[in-house]
Amino acid sequence: MISFARISLRRGVSVAALATILVQQPVLAQTAAIARASAGLTTPVVTPAATLPRPNAVAPNVAGMTSASARALANQAAATNATSLAVQANAAARATARALAQTVPNGLVAGGLVPVANPVAAALDATGLKTWQGASAPVQTGDAAAPTVTITQTTQRALLSWESFNIGRTTTLEFKQQPDWVVVNRIVANIDPTTGRLADSANLRPSQILGTIKAAGTVVVINQNGIMFGQIAANGQRVGTAQINTGSFLASSLELGANSVPTAVGGNAVPSTLTQRNNSFLQSGLLAGAALVSAIAVANASGTNVVEASGPLGRVEIGAGTSIASAAGGYVIIAAPQIVNGGQISSTEGQVSLQSGRRVVASASSGAADSIDPEIRGLVLSSSSLSPDSVVNLATGLISAPRGYVSLGATETGTVSSAGVLTATTSVARNGKIVLTGAAVTLGRGATIAITPDPNLKADGTPETIPQSAESVAAFKRSVIAIGGAQASGVVTPSQISIGADALIYAPSARVSIGATNDSATVSVADDGRAIASSLLIDAGARIDVGGIKDFVVPASRNSIQITPVKRNELRDTPNYRETTYDGSFTLNGTTLFVDPRLSGVRSDGVAWVGSPLIEAASYFAQIGVTA
Repeated sequence: MISFARISLRRGVSVAALATILVQQPVLAQTAAIARASAGLTTPVVTPAATLPRPNAVAPNVAGMTSASARALANQAAATNATSLAVQANAAARATARALAQTVPNGLVAGGLVPVANPVAAALDATGLKTWQGASAPVQTGDAAAPTVTITQTTQRALLSWESFNIGRTTTLEFKQQPDWVVVNRIVANIDPTTGRLADSANLRPSQILGTIKAAGTVVVINQNGIMFGQIAANGQRVGTAQINTGSFLASSLELGANSVPTAVGGNAVPSTLTQRNNSFLQSGLLAGAALVSAIAVANASGTNVVEASGPLGRVEIGAGTSIASAAGGYVIIAAPQIVNGGQISSTEGQVSLQSGRRVVASASSGAADSIDPEIRGLVLSSSSLSPDSVVNLATGLISAPRGYVSLGATETGTVSSAGVLTATTSVARNGKIVLTGAAVTLGRGATIAITPDPNLKADGTPETIPQSAESVAAFKRSVIAIGGAQASGVVTPSQISIGADALIYAPSARVSIGATNDSATVSVADDGRAIASSLLIDAGARIDVGGIKDFVVPASRNSIQITPVKRNELRDTPNYRETTYDGSFTLNGTTLFVDPRLSGVRSDGVAWVGSPLIEAASYFAQIGVTA
């Protein structure tokens, strides 16, 4: 645990809120759900039951429980209301955007979607700026006022070069591809063919996306000039109508892959050319190199290594009203030196990551115990930069990943701020995790971070469950919220953390970590050996609630287990009740019994029991399904 050098509590902050930062609460008991179905006449049928306090338990503090319930319900309502307000704000922004004058022409026209002239295959492209490989030429159909531009992908990986990649408000760009295929769209305008860098960094030509992008697989948009989703309204706010619906989506002002490659002799690193980056992707995919995306580099003075090239790169801005969504299990990644989001971004059972910097590294994590992060299924991102970088989630920004992962990350000198809403959910099968990392992390006034229990309803309308056996419940992964410094080589850098007035962190039974984002990471150490501590400021009215769900009502019928018929195995510890004896004594064999799972104990002969000392009912109780 990191000891904070400065913890400042402004007037009105609850001491309990601070305590939740310093103490990790265990997982609360999970309520019983649905019964195991009968598999035949001889298979016992189990009726669900709930584990409730024993009759001889200490009398509860009714007033305290009522107050806690009221606070919990208020926080739950506040989290729901914050999401609703963000949705409404985006709807209003979308309406505003539709009323603006059209600034981007529709379809395959000058100023709209324009492929490079005379494209060639990657093997024939000396500069890397003319490649069109793995897909057909775009075809426009439909009304000119609302055209559809279709590109049919022909190989698993396609790389397409565009002179202009602007999508008009009523234009639909559709990629015909398989779900596991990837298409990279590079915008080459304003790029020097000799250096691969921006030729005129003072006059950037960002892509402007106002329309729709559809695809079953992964769509990547790369433009060093920047990418703008939306246009500026009269009030100075960027608003948009863009609708992105793809299997996965990556938008970046950085280039594909690693910024350097080793030489054949000596192993010295030299800058990667665009041609090398293209070939690396086409041969091995997005995760082929040491980086997912990176800025163009130059050789250092001695020629033994590479350094970051000077000059600005464009930013990625997502205007309010914009909607970006991945397919289930996909991802949405935004990577650029500066990122601003005011729209809605979502990925069910996947991830949404906004990562700033000039070099972004991605490591795949399966969520297994031996993966890089057992709490994440997806890509764990980290970044570096020699110039200022930042991620901003505006008040209208709504980022959600039901049963998934949300991250806002900057470098060890960068900043992250959120005034909007970040949400995830946790089911019995998939946990939710939200991470904010940077040298300075700020939750603005009224900002919300929430991870709530998710029933994950199945096709028949019943919630997803797991058995409530000790082994099954122990494997359940809790919700996790981590706010702290960026990490480099396992070392957590100091961070200045601010939680603004009326901000809310709501995550029932979650683990909330503020100041460190990884239990196994070490803390930066000064030259004199002392730990370099982070600082934390919690403003008035801020709330951090990791208490369990309050006032969760279950029917009284769940306080019993029905076993029918009772057979010899259930009576293994009570032989006197297995058979009818010679004197006609009563037998339980073949009968139907109800037992109360709230009762348990140990018999005089050392046999532990649940429900009744006469019957082995513990195994049936353990198999009753529980929800998150």
